[in-house]
Amino acid sequence: MSSYYQISDTIIFALTEPTLESIPIIHLATPTIKMKEEVQMNKEVYNWSLDIWNSLKHNQLPDDKMDARKTRSKASRYTIFEDRLY
Repeated sequence: MSSYYQISDTIIFALTEPTLESIPIIHLATPTIKMKEEVQMNKEVYNWSLDIWNSLKHNQLPDDKMDARKTRSKASRYTIFEDRLY
């Protein structure tokens, strides 16, 4: 029986414990997170559709045999209509 009272006292204490009515807001004068340095990238990014475009429009394939085979396989799923790749 005493363990029952201990449990009920614990529950009652938890329910009657005061809680915060509002959340305190702290204003910081300086940022605490360091900003990342931004760098302009001038590197050209590979465009996956360029090989397919050249294959369909100009009938040009990459020099490498395996790349040419992959491009031919992928190009069969696309078409060019009014100079747009679909």
